[in-house]
Amino acid sequence: MLKGFAYEKAHRVEQLIQLGYPQEALALLQIVRNDIAGRDFARLVFAAYATMGDRDRLLREFSSLLAVERNITLTEIVLLAVHLVDHPDPVLLKMVDEALIRLPLDSAEERLETVIAVFCAAGVQGDEDQMALARKLITDTFSTVPFGLAKLEAFFLGKSASTRIERLLPSLIHFHSS
Repeated sequence: MLKGFAYEKAHRVEQLIQLGYPQEALALLQIVRNDIAGRDFARLVFAAYATMGDRDRLLREFSSLLAVERNITLTEIVLLAVHLVDHPDPVLLKMVDEALIRLPLDSAEERLETVIAVFCAAGVQGDEDQMALARKLITDTFSTVPFGLAKLEAFFLGKSASTRIERLLPSLIHFHSS
């Protein structure tokens, strides 16, 4: 049995994926499955499939999670959006974007975080239409848009002097609805 903390086990799987051994990563993931949180497990499985080029399997997984009959959660959408930041795919992005309208309205801050994650996934792909849809959802929900979103959009579209995204992200924190 692999010893160590859950984080260490997840990190080992992640390293295998990054080094180009996704099948070995999946095998190790099955061994440590009960020691890793469900969200990390899914994140690593998606990364392994993407690294293997198994787009059909990713499409099935995304379709299953985003099925109309399911009540999707904010956490699931963030998980999928973050995957798409690391492994862009326009078809999967469109699926996630179409699911945004089904998000629960419970927590405004969590909803905003989720939509911004999808906005970033669209931005990485340079998909102006999907960024506009995410921006509209924010505007419809909050009657305003975070100041930093315009800067972030310019960054993704190559219209910003900034070359480092981490300099732009703090401006999203300063969001106040009117």
